[in-house]
Amino acid sequence: MQTIYYGTGKGKSSAAIGQALLAAAEGKTVAVVQFLKDGREAKSFALPTLHWFSLGRKFDFFRMLPQQVQEEVTSTHHQILQEAAQVVQEGGCLVLDEVLHALSFGLLEEEVLQQALAKLPPEVEIVYTGKTPPLWLLDQADAVTRFLQEKQPKQPENLDAIPIEL
Repeated sequence: MQTIYYGTGKGKSSAAIGQALLAAAEGKTVAVVQFLKDGREAKSFALPTLHWFSLGRKFDFFRMLPQQVQEEVTSTHHQILQEAAQVVQEGGCLVLDEVLHALSFGLLEEEVLQQALAKLPPEVEIVYTGKTPPLWLLDQADAVTRFLQEKQPKQPENLDAIPIEL
């Protein structure tokens, strides 16, 4: 089963983490990969079958990162994806939180993702989050939920001082 939570609305990561917690509660092995995030959320959930992978640090303004830093982030994303895929190799649940952003920013290569997914057994449940999924992923997903932000609080006047939200 492959599920995509995408769109401009809030709650995509929360829905994916909820799915991961349900799978862990059922005794399944779960790997959560948090692309573009520092992994702070991992400290809140200590379950023996739940494994967290992240960059270990948070970045804002990804397109403005120096080329060397972008390459380091890409390399780390590839590494944690491979490690997480290995954890669920016997089955379970793989959550790829903000993977759609990592793909769109070029901080995860599509081919690397596709190769990692192809090696997983079909019983592994895969959950993707982000704003815009590529067409190939929409085509292969079993369930797709779009989160739409209909209303938001008033934005401060100096938008240049606000980090870009994922």
